[in-house]
Amino acid sequence: MIRRWVTAILSLAALLLFGSVLLAQSDIEIDIRKLGMARIKIGIPPFTSDPATPPAAGFLKGEEMAQIIRDDLDFSGLFQVFPSPPLQSQSAAGAPLKAWLPLGVQAVVQGGYKQLSDYVTLEAALFDVESETRIFGRFYKGNQREGRLIAHSFADEIVYRYTGKRGIATTSIAYVKRKGPNKEIHIMDYDGRNSYQLTHDNSIALSPRWAPDGSKVVFTSYRDRNPDVYVVDLKARSYVRLSGYIGLNTTPAFSPDGRTLALTLSKDGNPEVYLLDMKTKGLTRLTRNPKVDTSPTWSPSGREIAFVSDRSGSPQVYITDREGVNLRRLTYSGSYNTSPVWSSTGDKIAYVSSAGSRGDIYTISPTGGEPTRLTVSGGNEDPTWSPDGRYLAYSSKVGGRRDIYLMRADGSGTKGVTSGGGDCMSPAWSP
Repeated sequence: MIRRWVTAILSLAALLLFGSVLLAQSDIEIDIRKLGMARIKIGIPPFTSDPATPPAAGFLKGEEMAQIIRDDLDFSGLFQVFPSPPLQSQSAAGAPLKAWLPLGVQAVVQGGYKQLSDYVTLEAALFDVESETRIFGRFYKGNQREGRLIAHSFADEIVYRYTGKRGIATTSIAYVKRKGPNKEIHIMDYDGRNSYQLTHDNSIALSPRWAPDGSKVVFTSYRDRNPDVYVVDLKARSYVRLSGYIGLNTTPAFSPDGRTLALTLSKDGNPEVYLLDMKTKGLTRLTRNPKVDTSPTWSPSGREIAFVSDRSGSPQVYITDREGVNLRRLTYSGSYNTSPVWSSTGDKIAYVSSAGSRGDIYTISPTGGEPTRLTVSGGNEDPTWSPDGRYLAYSSKVGGRRDIYLMRADGSGTKGVTSGGGDCMSPAWSP
């Protein structure tokens, strides 16, 4: 999702304490394939501060901003992060690049910031340790609320330089939070910070999903005493009902181009999957079966849709063309398979396979084959892919209360991102 109010530009002038050093050399291209599969060792000392303009109350300090970047890179699974060089008599922030060599560190972040009135500026650069050459640099400016976003943005730039794909540190996650009898949609940063409540219906909201451009969130709400589908425009703060047929209007999902909404309706009897044209509001029925068909998810090309059906006697994942032809069953292992979600890379579908109450997250190729189990504790539900297809968010009850967790696509690096204040479930990762 495009994040507002933070300007990130290539450094063109020496603006901070060490600016002339940062900007003296041209950018270096990096090919991660030449670095092997081992984690890249990177040093991230605290950012230096201008003693004449120390951060005021409410602004992040240099160590805090550096720690955010460390956390982002550590979770990525691509980097081994070091906060300081070994046996360095001077501060880590001012240590020469060669001081990191005993750790085998390949690159080091150096940066400084200033507070000017009610905003801060940060200039940071990534250096190659061996050659003492600048890899790239960036300049950021933001207000008090945007310190974390600035740090996340630089972390994403580092990931981009090594992989060719921007990181996920500036993304958001929509989710359902239950307090008492009500369930409302909330939105938070990917790491669980800066959460806010999106809906205030004093009712039950379910199944949030993002528009492909990150500008809208669609979901089901009982605010008018029927499970209807609504969409919230995050910029305009408009709240519009898209589908209000008698009966179920649930599990909405935008097509990759944003022009069509797949959803479950029971207006003609049993639940079936339909396609709603977002411009004309025309409705096309996709499935026709006396059993329950629900939970559609689009392939990245928009040509196929996976969904759940109990037409074989128990809930299983099926795939069909968007015209409703070439239907095929995908899952055969497990007696109760639900909540499919297609990865942006197109090569995997994540889903929940349950035996009794012990649901766990699995992935499977869209062409079929043996599924891969990612969680083993039971009580795991609601998988959703990160926009780059490298990570999954899901809800779990392993701690006694349901919370949102993250993990890498291979099931490693599990990390809880919500805690306290009610059950959290049904995450949806933003573009």
